[in-house]
Amino acid sequence: MNVFQLIKRVLDGEFGRIGGSSDAAKYAQVDRRHTELATAYADLTDPGRAAPDYSDAVTRFAYIYKYTTCHADIVYSTIDAYRELSDLFDGDGWLKVACVGGGPGSDFLGVLKYALRKGKTRSLKCFLLDRENAWGDTWSDVEEHSEDLEFRLSTHFQPLDVTDSRTWAAQEKYRSAQVFTFIYFLSEIFRIEEAARPFFKELVDNANVGAYFLFVDNDTQAFRRQIERFSTEYGLQVVTAASYSHGTDTSEEKRDLEPYLSSLKDKPKLGAKIYRALMVKR
Repeated sequence: MNVFQLIKRVLDGEFGRIGGSSDAAKYAQVDRRHTELATAYADLTDPGRAAPDYSDAVTRFAYIYKYTTCHADIVYSTIDAYRELSDLFDGDGWLKVACVGGGPGSDFLGVLKYALRKGKTRSLKCFLLDRENAWGDTWSDVEEHSEDLEFRLSTHFQPLDVTDSRTWAAQEKYRSAQVFTFIYFLSEIFRIEEAARPFFKELVDNANVGAYFLFVDNDTQAFRRQIERFSTEYGLQVVTAASYSHGTDTSEEKRDLEPYLSSLKDKPKLGAKIYRALMVKR
């Protein structure tokens, strides 16, 4: 199994949830949603922008198809580039990763891709933390598609709204993660970040010493400052931080995404100008 094959299975499930009289009608809905998403993501600092509705199966399908493959590849290449992260895959027991805002699966799939590509065998547990409950259905059957893996894989979706303490104050298991990921999440909550600061402080305060925090986001001054606050305000130590131009690895068979690749107007995202940072709790 490769990541494209897994994404195809997930897309099949989401496609089945889209209402429509025919496949052509469903494809037309997805094409329109791709246009709407491009508009929504054009300026994430705009206070008047309409946030995507991820409870809608069309939006989830459109996002996974268009963006998740690229974003997962960014996570994969970042783990490969940072020895601090890649070394974690050689330990004993479970490697636990908490994906904050990880509903779309980019964080989880990037971690999985690294383990598969590098032939790792350490057991992997991923906590997918997201406000939108519908993402739980999206990834609920992942373990059923991973029987041929050389390692144990466990995924846990937990509804969590970083701006609402009632959703996270009593949740504890994900806090034991060795790695916390924030993949295109801080920019998503840019306009409401102040309301999320109690969560971030609580998260850092309760994380284990030695836990890593991985940030990947758009390379703009506003979003770089968001990431830098985790060091200046929450006390994390910066391991490395830099701007980076990413080109998606296309060596995996994209034909695994058929018939969607041939039927949709848009193609999966191929590259991005990003800012990525790795921090650690000391």
